[in-house]
Amino acid sequence: MAKKKKGQRADGLIEIARKMPDGKVRHFYGHSRVEAEGKYREALQDLARVQEQAAAGLMFEEVAAAWWEQAQPTLKPGSLRSYKACYRVALEHFSGRRMREIKPQDISYYLKKLKAQGLAQGTMRNRHSLVTMIFAYWCTDMGGDANPSLLVRNLKGNKTERTPPDDAAIQTILQHQEGKMGLLAVMAMYTGLRLGEIMALTWADVDLESRVLSVTKSVAWVNNRPVVSTPKTKNSVRQVPILEPLARRLATEGKHPAGEYLISGTREPLTASQHSKRWLAYCKELGLAHDVGEYKPYHGRRQAHLTVDVTAHQLRHYCATLLDRADVPMKARQLWLGHADIHTTMQIYTHSYTDEMQQAKDLMDKLV
Repeated sequence: MAKKKKGQRADGLIEIARKMPDGKVRHFYGHSRVEAEGKYREALQDLARVQEQAAAGLMFEEVAAAWWEQAQPTLKPGSLRSYKACYRVALEHFSGRRMREIKPQDISYYLKKLKAQGLAQGTMRNRHSLVTMIFAYWCTDMGGDANPSLLVRNLKGNKTERTPPDDAAIQTILQHQEGKMGLLAVMAMYTGLRLGEIMALTWADVDLESRVLSVTKSVAWVNNRPVVSTPKTKNSVRQVPILEPLARRLATEGKHPAGEYLISGTREPLTASQHSKRWLAYCKELGLAHDVGEYKPYHGRRQAHLTVDVTAHQLRHYCATLLDRADVPMKARQLWLGHADIHTTMQIYTHSYTDEMQQAKDLMDKLV
């Protein structure tokens, strides 16, 4: 009869008992002591991997989902649209990684990858900001211990060139102020209000006697439907003077119920599609729309796809240029336009026009 090996069981397997790092004793079996010891080493590696994963913290997608759930109700409709896209892109890039595994260089690589796609400066800033907020939430609400995003500098994206319409377009609009879209254009030109702020104006907000517009709300479109909420920033709640040309145009509208919206002419703001169709028709009639060379099916026919040459936001820039021409103090311009940051007023909303450049040329010609 063969002599039993040390630790050999009745079934012939070799059994060894080992104390694990967690203090528990586990038994390992094999056809030889080498095999049993090998299983012990594998168990040690598995335990170390589990402990390492636990130390690394939660997965990025788990934390991001928790942050998104509590952040959504606090976001205004416009911000919600922007952050939803940022959230989706961040999930695509960081999902499958644990929070503690993500280092500043990983976030820097993420931003460089986005910049290579040619994203605008504001979009780059929003994408970085969202990652920072997710890590901040992890630290304050879920036991995280570091926010690597704070160590990464913002990368500048492509600077969007924002210019007002040219002189010819302005003159064309001034000659065609009739209708609700004509009113919208003139209001943007002479008040500098954002499109959403104009859409939210009711006749109760118009005081022709005191020549003042009260801006207290804004329209954002969610799935085409208008949602009325407070304006973009605290500075956006303001009173804007009604200039003489706009006062004359508003006077032609006659009497209206206080609760009627100026641009829709009803007790509800325009939907996104109503606005875009009416503005396109207005610009097309004025010769301020062009064919972009793309075609789309329309009732079985191929119809040219038109785009407008002038937007309400460009007309807001025109108002900023008027403020600049009039040498209005910079602080007053900021209050008029409703900017939270005066640097926005200084850096973006000042433009030189053709006549001013001609005057500059004449002066320089005299000098040289």
